[in-house]
Amino acid sequence: MNTNPDTQLDAFETALLADLQHQITQGQAADDSRLAEVASIRPTRRAPQPRRRLLLAGAVAAAGALAVGVGVQVAQPQPAFAITGKNGEDITVRVMRLEGAKALEQALSDRGINADISYLPFGKTCASGRFTPAKGAEFLLRDATDWFEVLIPANSMGKADTFVLAASVKKGEKEVETRIDADIARGPVAPCRIVDAT
Repeated sequence: MNTNPDTQLDAFETALLADLQHQITQGQAADDSRLAEVASIRPTRRAPQPRRRLLLAGAVAAAGALAVGVGVQVAQPQPAFAITGKNGEDITVRVMRLEGAKALEQALSDRGINADISYLPFGKTCASGRFTPAKGAEFLLRDATDWFEVLIPANSMGKADTFVLAASVKKGEKEVETRIDADIARGPVAPCRIVDAT
């Protein structure tokens, strides 16, 4: 074959070159055809499969996380209240949620403390005059953002006395307002008659 680029090709070389160019062109066309075929298959058959699996896996993972979260909440819910101590000792009553007033009364009763607990809508309170305040009774009140706490010192309540608590909470976007009326009553306590707070 003539390899000098400045010389003319003879008939054999020209035919050979034409045949080679034809084969290259056919090979490129076949490759282009295969690429086009692959390109047309991928969007309709292959590409959606990983996306579907990924979405399904995400959904399963989210459901699993939700189930775990619900399981944790059900197994270990934040209590509405906590009590430490018993009658004859310092007693601390911490309220985290205004739920279960009767349960709190029973829990205090189990510790030797009579209690009258009322959880009210915000802006409401119990009408005054429903009990006689115990003279010389002591307690301390602490109010935090998401809980409040009452400390009843040891021996500040007699067996006939009742710890009385009326509370309401208003949760805003940036702050929490809490109204707490607490006292120790001597003798009987009338039911809470709900009135507007002043």
